[in-house]
Amino acid sequence: KYQFVKSHIPVVLLETIKGVGVKGQIVHVRRGYARHRLVPKGLAAFGTWENIDAYADPQLIEDPTLKARVATEQGLLPFDWVDDVRLRFVRPAREDHSSLLVEPVSVWDILEDLSTNHELDLLPGNLDLPDDGITEVGVHEVPVRIAFRNPESAAGRYNIVVNVLSKQSQDAEQQREEMKKAMEQGK
Repeated sequence: KYQFVKSHIPVVLLETIKGVGVKGQIVHVRRGYARHRLVPKGLAAFGTWENIDAYADPQLIEDPTLKARVATEQGLLPFDWVDDVRLRFVRPAREDHSSLLVEPVSVWDILEDLSTNHELDLLPGNLDLPDDGITEVGVHEVPVRIAFRNPESAAGRYNIVVNVLSKQSQDAEQQREEMKKAMEQGK
């Protein structure tokens, strides 16, 4: 019987307004302020999907659902950033063969790093990695599959770069840096 009307509504700012927000930002303002001042003067547009797609700046949107939708409308896919992921692991190498690791980088190591540092939670089946993991020092491209409900909305196949360093080479590099600093201080 009673109808509840929200006192604040979303609008997309078409101009930067001091104390309210910047151009392209989605803000919540009082209903009357939007209806009687912002929209009639051309300073903002009501927060409909069409107006958000047309006027909102994806960098200024906080809501992840809106951000993904606006980015998709502008030709960017939601998980395109996965191709830019770079992981770095340091593991001890074998004494007899310096390019082979004593303990390989496993699927679980990669999944933990992705979850902790990149907020990307995947399952082991999403990574195309050998059963024994990465056993050699170097830079490796690991294919990643991400399943989507709507396959047309995203590529679904990405690559992350995994850089594996040996502990010995990192220690040697650190010693060289310390010697260089000591030599510079000794001058």
